[in-house]
Amino acid sequence: MSGVLATLSSSAVCLVGGHTGEGAELAISISVQGQVAPQRVLRKQLTKPGNRLILTKPIGTGVIFAANMLAQANGKLVDQALSSMLESNKTAMETISAFDVSGCTDIAGFGLLGHAFEMLGKSDQTLGVKIDYQAIPLFDGVGELFAKGYYASIAEENYRSLSAMLDADVNNQKFPALFDPQTSGGLLFSVPPDQVEACLKALHQNGVTKACGIGEVIDDKIIII
Repeated sequence: MSGVLATLSSSAVCLVGGHTGEGAELAISISVQGQVAPQRVLRKQLTKPGNRLILTKPIGTGVIFAANMLAQANGKLVDQALSSMLESNKTAMETISAFDVSGCTDIAGFGLLGHAFEMLGKSDQTLGVKIDYQAIPLFDGVGELFAKGYYASIAEENYRSLSAMLDADVNNQKFPALFDPQTSGGLLFSVPPDQVEACLKALHQNGVTKACGIGEVIDDKIIII
């Protein structure tokens, strides 16, 4: 509880109530409520073709911990994953608020491509995404884990849920970083192309050092890798 309170306090959040239950294992969950000015709402939908996609954290927590469960992940890999998971997206969110963001989501259990699909699937426009696979940032050592055949347990399910939208050569074995489920992953958002350089510079200067461009929004409801 002291850890929860410390994290909430650092994010200017107050704990105002609670409920106690019993179970076989120790567990804790938090329900968050708040208010946001309408003009500051960032919706989970893409709105402008030509905008560039930026990702703020590396990919790979899923495969790192899958390998770790089999005692096949170097301790340094686990440490870097934990360090990233402990980094709040608060700084990144505050930084990008100065730019013309059109569409933003966090990357979690559905993987990078699953959450990107959510963004284009909720749009009323005919929009899709083009992702440069080689540009996707990975934690050190994750490429080697993928090459050895390690995957998170739900990575294949993430692929199957999107397979109808993908070309036949796009699969979990060939492009595993697209489907790796993340815990406390980064933000994926789009900005106009003329703001990409300034946005990345601002993120890097504020400590979001792994942020990088990974693709763009296209004027066709498809996914291109």
